[in-house]
Amino acid sequence: MILRHSSMSCLDLIETRFTSLTRGRQPLSLDGTPLRDLQVQILKRRTDPQTKAIVWKKLVLLARAQSDPWEVAAIGMMLPGLKSIGGKLGSRYPSDRRDLDSAILEGFCHSLRNTDTWRPDLPTVLYRAAVRSGENACNRENHFARRHFELPADMPEERAQHVGNVDVVLAGAMLDGALTPLQAELVSDVHLEHRRRVELARRLGTSRGRIAVELAAAERGLAEYLAA
Repeated sequence: MILRHSSMSCLDLIETRFTSLTRGRQPLSLDGTPLRDLQVQILKRRTDPQTKAIVWKKLVLLARAQSDPWEVAAIGMMLPGLKSIGGKLGSRYPSDRRDLDSAILEGFCHSLRNTDTWRPDLPTVLYRAAVRSGENACNRENHFARRHFELPADMPEERAQHVGNVDVVLAGAMLDGALTPLQAELVSDVHLEHRRRVELARRLGTSRGRIAVELAAAERGLAEYLAA
């Protein structure tokens, strides 16, 4: 399911894949209705909520039973909403916008795999999960930026003189035991080199969730180190 391109976000890649699934001589269909036509119907405000819930229940169950191609199909059906979330939150996100899109997609997919399908507000639940994940990503990145760049007023002058050299700060924090080597590497990669978390997770053979946990621990460690 995952495709890679240096200038495209995960949502752009999903859009490309969804387009390939829903066009041509044999477009992917649900109960005989091509997904493109079905998408237009369920996005209309006048379509009753019960109909939308029924469609989404079928999509969710198919995505869980047969992730390829139905997980991409389900994401594609919600893609206009997911992209609108990124558009609304983009000005609040201080790092790479592609990482924001990844967080939005991660929230949607987690809900897609875990939300009870009997819920009459199923599409709303899926959408709000994506919103929450995007908002949490914005809050997390802004929180880190504030802690990382605002120095304590009572910081010793000798240490403050070296804060401009971030490598020195990270090395010092690591030597003092405030950061692990992995945490120092992640801080440098994500916040200085602006590398994408999803790429780091693949490189390290772990999940984006684990990367987030390590970065949060690094943030706390750096804050304590700088305030010492």
